[in-house]
Amino acid sequence: MRNPLARLVHRDPAKPTLRERAASLKASAARVIRRPKPVEAEPEVDWNSPPAGFLDYPHGQPAGFLRVDLVVANEAQRLHDLALAEFERRSTSWDDCHPDMKAGQLDKLRRLLRLDELARAADPTKAIPIEFQPRDGTILYEDASGRAHRKPVADWISFMAMRMFSVARGESGRLFNERAGTDQEANRPIEDRIRRELRLDALHDLAFRSNAVFEAGKEYALGRGPLAVHANDDAEILALARQFDEAHAAWLVTVEAGREPTEQYERIIREACARGGPTIDDYRRAEAVPRHAETSEAEEDAFGVATDIGMAIYRSNPRTLLGLAAMARATIPNIWPQGNYGPDASLGSEEDVKEEAARKLIDACLSLAGVDWKGQPVGASLATAGEALDPVFAVIERHRQTYAEWRPLMEALSEIRAGTGRVPRRGVAR
Repeated sequence: MRNPLARLVHRDPAKPTLRERAASLKASAARVIRRPKPVEAEPEVDWNSPPAGFLDYPHGQPAGFLRVDLVVANEAQRLHDLALAEFERRSTSWDDCHPDMKAGQLDKLRRLLRLDELARAADPTKAIPIEFQPRDGTILYEDASGRAHRKPVADWISFMAMRMFSVARGESGRLFNERAGTDQEANRPIEDRIRRELRLDALHDLAFRSNAVFEAGKEYALGRGPLAVHANDDAEILALARQFDEAHAAWLVTVEAGREPTEQYERIIREACARGGPTIDDYRRAEAVPRHAETSEAEEDAFGVATDIGMAIYRSNPRTLLGLAAMARATIPNIWPQGNYGPDASLGSEEDVKEEAARKLIDACLSLAGVDWKGQPVGASLATAGEALDPVFAVIERHRQTYAEWRPLMEALSEIRAGTGRVPRRGVAR
């Protein structure tokens, strides 16, 4: 039997073994074949930390980062489309209702869905809020209960004045209770400061006494006059103005009475000048004109009285348009000493240049003050006309009187509840 191990015993020692040949082939293949590098996993995106000026979009399932302005535009348009679709869906619910009720409900639904706001956000060209843009003399606003109204702008101003006064009065009470102490005298400066900071008195006048304020300060319309609006600012000038108007009227009477004798006197002197005179005889003949002496003396006396009062007005400093008009009227006798301010008004551009300039200035002052050159009012009072046409003035006045009676009662009740029993202090609110 042949021995199977005989080949191993008689193997050529220089011939490599199978193991050595396998190792050699593996080394040769490693030099020729390049294995690909392992693929690394991509890093996870942190959607909560977008770059500056960008947001993840769409939110919740982002596909990438988008500029903030584009996100706002897209979302505004999307929300507007949703709101508009919801409005169309729900607007049919009131088809069977009265037209006025349906209009009110649709208006409420538009505000509930913020439809107008979203429309403006989706369209940047709409820069002016629609509901606050006066349209055909009306404006859309909400009252204290949240109900929407479209009424004339004047009604809205009246409502807002009362609402601002109500808010300011409530805030004044809160601030006074927060800052005031037990010393009533020390509280008065605090109270005054609160009233001044919140414009409480001005708001009260605006809401309830606008007509009276207009009458007191109508000469300062649109800020054309000084700041003061008290009726007695020019009391001295106005008193002198009344005296001047009387003296001026009396002087004009004497001017008219002596106009014919004066014309005869001047005609005699002119004729004498044409002959080379006048001579002493010419003056004697002129002085002999009937009633010339007495009318001239009466006119000079009346003129002196008027100009003396006018000089007193000049020494004053007017603070109102009525005072300025008084000073303008006091100028008339000095520029038109013949009393022809009224008659010469028809001359127009034919009048002397200096007199024409003075007339324009005087007429402008008189027009602003609402009086004529004799001191008489011109035109009807706007406040009186407004009060006759608008009954709200009477309602506001009744409300003011009722509130004036109610306030001390409430203050006295507060004192009784507090157990002080003292005379009610002056309240913060009017």
